[in-house]
Parts: sequence; C-alpha cells; structure tokens
Amino acid sequence: MQADIVLLGASSLDEETGAVRWQANVPIHDDTEDIENLGEIDAVQALGVASRPYPKDEAGFAEGILLRGCGGRSAVCIAARDTRTARIVGNLEPGDTAVHSTGPNQAAQLLLKERKKQAVLLSKDSRDNAMVLVLDGKNDKIQIAARGAIFEINASGDVSIASSGGAAILLQGQDIHILGTLHLPGMTPGMALMQGPLIGSPGGAGAAPMTAVKGVGK
Repeated sequence: MQADIVLLGASSLDEETGAVRWQANVPIHDDTEDIENLGEIDAVQALGVASRPYPKDEAGFAEGILLRGCGGRSAVCIAARDTRTARIVGNLEPGDTAVHSTGPNQAAQLLLKERKKQAVLLSKDSRDNAMVLVLDGKNDKIQIAARGAIFEINASGDVSIASSGGAAILLQGQDIHILGTLHLPGMTPGMALMQGPLIGSPGGAGAAPMTAVKGVGK
C-alpha cells in the first residue's frame, strides 16, 4: 500500500451509493501544475461529518492523504486540509476546536473555546457582515449579534434586546424597561403607559393592564 499527498479539486456524488467522490491529482514534482490526474476517488471521512473540497484558486488549495490499492480500490482519500484556513487555525488556543466551511472565505464557522468556555457560531449575511451566536460559559450569558443589534440573556436570567438605532428593552425580574420612543395603536403624541393598581399577586394574571394616560411621560 502506497500513500501520496494529492491536490483536491471538484467533487461529485456517486449516483448509486450517494458517497462523495473527490477529484484528485498527484504533483509529479514540487510544481503543483505538473500532475498525475487520478480522476474522481472515494473519500473516507469521520462519521457524522461530510464535506466537499473547494476548487483551487489564487488564495490556495485543498490537499489530502491518499492510499493506493486500499481495500480493493485503486485509491482512497483518508484525510484532507485546506491551505486557505490558516487564519482560523491561527486563532485557536490549546484545547480549542473549529468546524468551518471549506471555501476560501470560511463563511460559516463553529468555534468551541476550551479556556473561555464558549461555543461561537458565525456566518455572514448578504453584505458580508458577521452574524454571531455566542454561548458564553465564562461570562454566564448568551448573545446573538447581527447588523448592530444584539439580544442577550445574562447570568441572572435578565433579557435585553437592543437595536442598531439605540432603542432597547430590558426584562429584569418583574420590571420591563423601555428605551426609545414607544408607538402603540390608538396612542397620540404626549401619551405614555402607566401601570394601574395591582389586583392579585404582583405580576400575576390579576394585575391591571397598562393603559394610555394623557400627559404622562413626554
């Protein structure tokens, strides 16, 4: 059995088995343009993980370890990496793990941070801006952030929502704090909400509803 380092290109799915097959080329010398074309070969990956390599471009390429004459097959790829992922790997600390898309932009990522006790899910929107979900065990909070807005649950179970324009809502214990101009159907300028006297347990079903009152607030 012989092992080679191969350059990986386009991929396809086997029509009969549905298995992923990768285009593989073996560099003859150090020059990656001088190659032996092996065509499409089988790829063996970890259970529960499936990926398809991104074709070579000016930023780099995917490469793999190939075994020739393995299990009655002419060649099988058993491992792979992409030279364009150095930015992600360089940000990892000891004990961290990253799962990411294999295109040149790594546009979708899951980072599992050991020291920070964080699971971070990242992607990019249509304008290439980051969208982030953070489960932060070190700081005891959960955050969702995108386009300047943020949603957060803190260690006390308080919930805050803030828009990119500065409006915000904070749910803290039995209190609701609102920052910004409030607009409700039927309200006219100069009216605000006032809590009526409580009937029953505080915050319970018997509490009086909020009603619009002239001259309260702005």
